[in-house]
Amino acid sequence: MQKEQLSALMDGETLDSELLNELAHNPEMQKTWESYHLIRDSMRGDTPEVLHFDISSRVMAAIE
Repeated sequence: MQKEQLSALMDGETLDSELLNELAHNPEMQKTWESYHLIRDSMRGDTPEVLHFDISSRVMAAIE
C-alpha cells in the first residue's frame, strides 16, 4: 500500500501530510522515492548521459 501511496504522491494525485512526514524520516522510503523518479525520468528520456549507481553495499551484502 505504501508504494501505491508514493506513486500517487509522485503523480500529484494526493498530498498526504502523514505520508510526507514519513517520507522525510524514513530512509527506506526515500530510496524508493528516488528509484521511482529515476525510473520515470529514464522512461521519459530525461536522464543525464552518465548516471552514478552505488551498488557496493548490496554487492557486499550478497557476498556475505
